[in-house]
Amino acid sequence: MTAAMETVRIAPARRRSRGPIAELAEIAIHVDRAVRNQRVLLRRGIRLIADDREHAGQLAPSLHALSDALRFLLDGLNSPMARMDAQDHALEAVRLLEMAQGGHHDLSYNVVVAQVRSMVIDVLRATGMSESASLEAVRSVAS
Repeated sequence: MTAAMETVRIAPARRRSRGPIAELAEIAIHVDRAVRNQRVLLRRGIRLIADDREHAGQLAPSLHALSDALRFLLDGLNSPMARMDAQDHALEAVRLLEMAQGGHHDLSYNVVVAQVRSMVIDVLRATGMSESASLEAVRSVAS
């Protein structure tokens, strides 16, 4: 991204690409954050499965919706419709998470829940939502 941004800044023939490259650079920040959150989610998810398979299984629908959101995000780099689908699936992940929670207070479970929410925010931000709009969307689904 750094090389691309420098190229569009310096090369006259590439200046038309400034907007799309800047947009991709912003998306890359949030995708990078999602990947980092995914690593934590996976490590803690493995621990949760080892310790409490029953409650781990309750999170599966939410994780599937989050996975779908990430797939749509990948497709959505050039498609506004796919970005909207990514947003819808990300918020569905939060809704399903809320349905599964039911007062479970195990550390691994709560870490996985927190990581899913963080990844949802990252997906929403990568689709172009502002931070405040992303947080509000998650809060409205979670309440």
